[in-house]
Amino acid sequence: MVQCTRDLSCNNCFKYLDSIIAKLPSCCNGKVGGKVGAGSCNIRYEMSPFFSF
Repeated sequence: MVQCTRDLSCNNCFKYLDSIIAKLPSCCNGKVGGKVGAGSCNIRYEMSPFFSF
């Protein structure tokens, strides 16, 4: 799941998400799940469901 706050334009959201994705190997490498946030954007990944529809 990736998410940006509504106050960001699409271009700024993609820029923030690109910088967060670049951090994943150094903080979450080899882990089953992780969460990285940077102000107005965040990324979360897990091997099992973490929310319901």
